[in-house]
Amino acid sequence: KPYLVDMECAALAHVASLFSKPFLAIKIISDVITNENHLEYIESKKIWEKSCADVLLRILEVL
Repeated sequence: KPYLVDMECAALAHVASLFSKPFLAIKIISDVITNENHLEYIESKKIWEKSCADVLLRILEVL
């Protein structure tokens, strides 16, 4: 079940489907549209880089 629809990944997912290949995309949302978003890009980048690495390591452990 998708948690997010992403136009940029749609073409990749479509081609994977046409060739019956498994496909997994990890989307990092680096900006939040609220008035309470006080983190600068550099600060946010440190957070999502760590989160992405953690998720990727967990995926690799399962494989």
